[in-house]
Amino acid sequence: MEFNKLQSHHENSQRDSNDRFKNDAIELNHRALSSVSQSDEQHSDTDTHINHPRTLARVLVCISHFFSEISEWIWQFSTVVWLTSLGRDDQSISLGSSLFLNSSYSATTRIMVFLLVPRITKYVNNSSSKSTWLAFSRKKFMSRIILGQIPCLLFATLLFGRELSNDSLQSSNGIDGNGDRDESNRQSTILLGFVSICLLSGFAQVLQSSYEVSIERDWIVAMSENDGQLLESNNVLLNQIHLICIICGPSIAVLLHSHSDEWSLMCVSLIKIISLILMNVFIK
Repeated sequence: MEFNKLQSHHENSQRDSNDRFKNDAIELNHRALSSVSQSDEQHSDTDTHINHPRTLARVLVCISHFFSEISEWIWQFSTVVWLTSLGRDDQSISLGSSLFLNSSYSATTRIMVFLLVPRITKYVNNSSSKSTWLAFSRKKFMSRIILGQIPCLLFATLLFGRELSNDSLQSSNGIDGNGDRDESNRQSTILLGFVSICLLSGFAQVLQSSYEVSIERDWIVAMSENDGQLLESNNVLLNQIHLICIICGPSIAVLLHSHSDEWSLMCVSLIKIISLILMNVFIK
């Protein structure tokens, strides 16, 4: 009798221990599932926080690149038109033909780009430099090469305006007989203005090319963060922006040149300078 009681008591205690073990196992499973769900939520939040700044930076760089490309194509197309206007037959005695002016302008800018762009772009992200005035971060470097174009373009615009106004005055009044000295001084002044236009526009082109190298070779690579697929996508997007601006830039310039040269000069310079200011804002 007592043996039966002991056996039943042992069976009850064993059953209770099994129930407690099952309850503990169920509770552990619930805790594990809750911890996994919390970790998944944290990972998703982390991915969202990581991707959001990356996407924003990508959008701002693309907008800045669009303003850079569209304004540059408008400016380059317009300089050809202005130089052609300066090289008309009635002005050829002072500056030469339009072919000579455009070829000289193009040769000067290309030579300056060839010589100066490699020297400037080596300071991209040069924050580790021991020299304080050469210690540029990416943003400071970009800001300086963007804003450095503004004074060059302003002076080049003023010189273009002066040359075009002299051209129109000569066409209306003709060449008077005030003497060979006055004619020589006038031609020297016109030639000096043309050389200044080539040098100022060439240096602006150097800074513009430095900006393009910095965007395509440094900024896009840094934003991709060793992600090959993202790097390829960014490069394709920049190429698409480039092709769109090649098509639209000259078309916009043609509309601006449908009026007088003075009107086109004012509009093109304003578009270029405003674009540079907006580029600096978006890069920062």
